[in-house]
Amino acid sequence: TVVILDIFLKESKPSLPHRLEITGDYPVFNLSGDCAVEPEAIKDFLLRNRFGVDLICLSYEEGDESCLKKLVAILSLLVNDYHYLVLDLPSVMDRSVFDILNQSDIINILTSPEPVDLKRTHNLTYRLKKDFAFPENKIKIIINEYRLSKLSFDEQLQILNHPIFATLPKIDFSGVEAADIKSEIMALAAPDSEYSRA
Repeated sequence: TVVILDIFLKESKPSLPHRLEITGDYPVFNLSGDCAVEPEAIKDFLLRNRFGVDLICLSYEEGDESCLKKLVAILSLLVNDYHYLVLDLPSVMDRSVFDILNQSDIINILTSPEPVDLKRTHNLTYRLKKDFAFPENKIKIIINEYRLSKLSFDEQLQILNHPIFATLPKIDFSGVEAADIKSEIMALAAPDSEYSRA
């Protein structure tokens, strides 16, 4: 079983409820608020959907160091009920995000093949390793080839200065009905496509 923790700055909105076809109002747990982390209370924030992946939306205020303690308490509760806990973090790398990353067993960094994004990914991995002492094998870089790369694999490696764990190929929509794409996640609409297998 899998639960995704959609973690975002309080002034932002989560993107995953919409992507998982969760409509209407949904509860958001404020990590910076006064709400206590109790097992029964956390269950009220879990969202279920037809894809079989549970979701919980968590907001925090930038610079709030107390939110990490609450997040760890939530993770401790969820780890008993789920095989995998996936944390979807904001792209803004403030101190809170680095502290949250430190709780993770594996960090997957999804990047595009564009040189500017590869350079940003290099800077992030460098900072994780140098400033926060993250072991290199804990950081997995995944390149999303949503468009064909202008760079060769070796050129990408040179910019990243870190191993590439995986590459998601460009999505090939041939043989997939447009209605299927609108109603399903690509991996469900076309499970035999190269993208879905990756």
